[in-house]
Amino acid sequence: MPTLPQGTKEYLMVDVTDETGNIVSLDTLSPMYKVLKPDDTDMVAWTAAPNVAMKIKCMIDTNTPSLWPGAAYRIYCKFSATPELPWIGPFIFDVEAP
Repeated sequence: MPTLPQGTKEYLMVDVTDETGNIVSLDTLSPMYKVLKPDDTDMVAWTAAPNVAMKIKCMIDTNTPSLWPGAAYRIYCKFSATPELPWIGPFIFDVEAP
């Protein structure tokens, strides 16, 4: 589980694996991510995500410490792989308060 100190802005990478072997790149599949707080409310609503091959880049910006108290947060990702609409996660990370 990655740990980010408050006041950072960086990408957390989510690796995607296609068990069927049909997908080798997410470039045309419109990847998105969202972040949930510990109380299950949205911290970051669904947001378009850049990707590199089979990795989704989720920007986490904790530059406003009052909005990001120290806690465990969850990332969920989704993309369109017609006829499927997979939703993967949670991918857990911690924000560490000073």
